[in-house]
Amino acid sequence: MTERYTVIPRTLCFVFYQDRILLIKKKFDKNYYYNALGGHIEYAEDIIENAQRELLEEAGIKVKDTYIAGIVHAVNFFGENVIVFVTVSTALNEKITASDEGELIWYPVAQIGEINIFKDLELFLEQINKNNGKRLFTCQTKFDGKDKILSIKFH
Repeated sequence: MTERYTVIPRTLCFVFYQDRILLIKKKFDKNYYYNALGGHIEYAEDIIENAQRELLEEAGIKVKDTYIAGIVHAVNFFGENVIVFVTVSTALNEKITASDEGELIWYPVAQIGEINIFKDLELFLEQINKNNGKRLFTCQTKFDGKDKILSIKFH
């Protein structure tokens, strides 16, 4: 009998307010990158509840209209296999609270290519814009055991 395959459930939360997206700046391998907020889904926590909790904890922000926009199977990401539920929310206002997690910034969506973000994040944002909340995207991303993407396939 083969060993069961397990994954770690997480969320990646895209929050919009008018024409801007909420990002967090974090240091990674000597460089700074901007990322969406999110985190591990706790035991017995549902996906939407998790997204709303993570946003409140990391940015002190309340949101509305949260939905699941995509599901990503990240294979061998730092040696772990992760299922990432990509959520989209609308902020009630632009007020954010400083976080120990990293520097928060509202950034114009139209200029997202001008900052240092993870490659897959930009691709997920393209899928969100393309589907406009009408269709769920799915994706498999294979990593090298660290953060380097070897392949990414959307369905």
